[in-house]
Amino acid sequence: MPTNLLTFAIELRRYLPDWLPSGEGQFVWLRHCTRRDARLALREERPGRIVLFGVFPYGFEPRHQPRITVDATRDPARIAADVQRRLIEPYLPLLEQSLREQAAYAADETRKQAQCEQLAQALDAEIRDNGSEPWISWRGPGGAFGQVKVRGEVYLDLRALPFDLALAICQTLRDFTDQC
Repeated sequence: MPTNLLTFAIELRRYLPDWLPSGEGQFVWLRHCTRRDARLALREERPGRIVLFGVFPYGFEPRHQPRITVDATRDPARIAADVQRRLIEPYLPLLEQSLREQAAYAADETRKQAQCEQLAQALDAEIRDNGSEPWISWRGPGGAFGQVKVRGEVYLDLRALPFDLALAICQTLRDFTDQC
């Protein structure tokens, strides 16, 4: 089998019909025909040795990612069988798990953003973003100020509150506690 990566991938395509080769330069991929997120990367490790590994969403890579190295001079049908058994079969379920985790994370981020917007509206305050997470900057009566952050929970940091406001907040917290 030739050692040019794209030619190598094209040859594998004959035995792995669901995977389409593409690439330019030193980057060559096998993309799954129907699973748009499934992609295998090919890289020449040294002359005649090709490394193949699955690509996962950034930040959602599994701890033990399947990766194989093959001898490019072997029979293409045998290489394809190895790729199927040792790489593709473990890769696809791990990819599905990573995509579920990515979707759950995105849904959680959307929920937190909506909650942050709701709290900002209730406080008639603006949402600020320091690049990592949004937060609400609040200015109240008599020099009172604070920040509200929505993570998994809501974090309130209120300072310099007038006594009446502090008492009303404390009473609201007590009433809420009594209801639970």
